[in-house]
Amino acid sequence: MDKAQDHINLGTAFSLSKRYEDAIVEFKRALALSPSDGEILFQLGSLCTNVGNYGEAEGYFRKALAANPMNLNAHCKLGLLLEVQGKYPDAVVEFQKSVELNPGDAGLYNNLGNVYSKMGKYEDSIVQYQKYTGINASNAEIFFKMGYAHEQLGQLDEAIGCYERALLANPRHAAVYAILGNAYFKRGMYVESIVQYQQALKLNPQEPEVHLKMGLAYMAQGQYGEALEVLKQAQARNPNNAEVYLKMGMIYAGRGQHDEAIQMYRRVMEINPHDASVHNVLGYIYDKQGDMEKALEEYQAAKILNPNDIGILENLGNLNYKQGKFDEAEAEFEKLISLNPIHADARAKLGNIYLKKGERQKAVEHWEKSLAIDPSNEILKNNLKIMKENNAL
Repeated sequence: MDKAQDHINLGTAFSLSKRYEDAIVEFKRALALSPSDGEILFQLGSLCTNVGNYGEAEGYFRKALAANPMNLNAHCKLGLLLEVQGKYPDAVVEFQKSVELNPGDAGLYNNLGNVYSKMGKYEDSIVQYQKYTGINASNAEIFFKMGYAHEQLGQLDEAIGCYERALLANPRHAAVYAILGNAYFKRGMYVESIVQYQQALKLNPQEPEVHLKMGLAYMAQGQYGEALEVLKQAQARNPNNAEVYLKMGMIYAGRGQHDEAIQMYRRVMEINPHDASVHNVLGYIYDKQGDMEKALEEYQAAKILNPNDIGILENLGNLNYKQGKFDEAEAEFEKLISLNPIHADARAKLGNIYLKKGERQKAVEHWEKSLAIDPSNEILKNNLKIMKENNAL
């Protein structure tokens, strides 16, 4: 076998059988006999792409284009290869050359739009997708991608319009209903978001994330009963989603169903044991129930995980203050104001603590700073007035 065409024929047969390595061997033999043949170079580029030899494939495509700069397929395949490798600016160059060669091919604008989107150049991607829809206005995926680009730019109204166009093109696309629901949610249009989530669940009732999102929409409207029912369905479909238990815990806590709330928050900690905020919430619930020992245990666990959280320090300080553990409360409040010097309540309570310890000057200093932050505190005003009248300063 000494003719290039014979090797091409055999290589083609191997390629059709997906014996790509054997096909590469034959096309390389053909190339040795016809080193400037652009079609052989193109085929080698395609075959090397199939087996993941991207560097070699890129070299063959570039040689093919050197032999024939008008090879549309080579520009397209090289562009896709560069995109896969994350070489987005180089991919753009090849896709632009493809468009110049065939401006009526909608798919070429899709290629450009995709790579611009990956580069974060969403305005440019929208322009390309719009060119696509000028040729073919019935592709739901293009409208979906255009909507995504608008959403990334914060253009929610435009995004919603694109998602709605996508659904006109394909009214049975459950994921688009869900994403449209998310866009409405971001706009604060909770009723509309729920309608879209319901449509998504009609097409795909087993999707736990949509149940969760719909639960959040009901919560945003204050419809906690409906939210709880939907969140239970999310839990049944995905029992390991910590956010579902967290939201259910919030609803139960808000209703005063503390035992149920504790059960939900405990489940969150089983899934994510390093969530300081959940320990803090549990501490707050135990505090409300009057179980100071468990409250302290949870607050301390929260502090270990997040020692500089102002809310945790405030809760710990308040708990110790309420129990008369003034040294411990002082330590928490002092750390709190080192992190947030304008915390009026912490300064007021520090003033009270220093007064109990006989450190009146420090007490006055904290009270005055507290009043500078919150001038409405009549109790502090009265305290300062009494101390001045009694010549206590």
